[in-house]
Amino acid sequence: MAIELVPLCTLRIQLKPPIAAGAGPTGTRLIVELVSAQVKGDRLSGEMLGAAAADWMIVGPQGTGTVDARATLQTDDGAVIFVQYNG
Repeated sequence: MAIELVPLCTLRIQLKPPIAAGAGPTGTRLIVELVSAQVKGDRLSGEMLGAAAADWMIVGPQGTGTVDARATLQTDDGAVIFVQYNG
């Protein structure tokens, strides 16, 4: 039995230029703020709510990045969704 994957939506994000916050004990901190975010799909559509949305990244000595991204979306039908992902 195969699992059928159905796309939820397409996410389009506009970003500001990165802010280099400098070196710390685990690497260099970069902050990338979101200007806007829009989700469009048959099952989920909406846009970014508020301005408190960014990716707080640490770039380690070997050049690898650790992501901590957060944003708030409001769907077309008025639901509010907190979005967070790490990697």
